[in-house]
Amino acid sequence: MIVKKQDIEDFSRFAIQQLEKGPVDSLGKLLAKWEMKHDHEAAVADVQAGIRDHHANKGSNIPDAFLEIRKQVE
Repeated sequence: MIVKKQDIEDFSRFAIQQLEKGPVDSLGKLLAKWEMKHDHEAAVADVQAGIRDHHANKGSNIPDAFLEIRKQVE
């Protein structure tokens, strides 16, 4: 992943929020937790964009898209 200024700013906000909840075991674990959250948010945004494209009759149909994703994951 190419790191951009926005990523550092997002991680900083996330880290501060986590530290306000209590101590953190390690910076590495905190980074891993942020990356998982960041990846999840990106995946949700991709799915939402795909649904919008489907409703606008753009792109492939949803069942075919899920089959393609399954192939990539396996």
